[in-house]
Amino acid sequence: MDVPIPIAVGDEVKIEYNGRLAQSGADSIYLHYGFGPGDWRSVEDLPMEKNEDGAWAATVLASEAGEFSFCFKDENENWDNNGGQDWSYNIHGDQWY
Repeated sequence: MDVPIPIAVGDEVKIEYNGRLAQSGADSIYLHYGFGPGDWRSVEDLPMEKNEDGAWAATVLASEAGEFSFCFKDENENWDNNGGQDWSYNIHGDQWY
């Protein structure tokens, strides 16, 4: 994953995925994400694009401070949620320079 650390509101976050859904030959993969903590807000399913190397990628704008959580699903509703843990990054409210 190509992520600026730390992440601030307004940063673009590029997520790349080459997990089990990609390895199983999925025809399409979606980044399922939202903002927390707690129950996810602003939940979206963003279609990912397949790179030449077989990884899937999508870019999301870090629009809210707090926890940015995500997982992946394919066109058949098969999920990869990191063993029930999902993936997450903390987004800061201020720009970090």
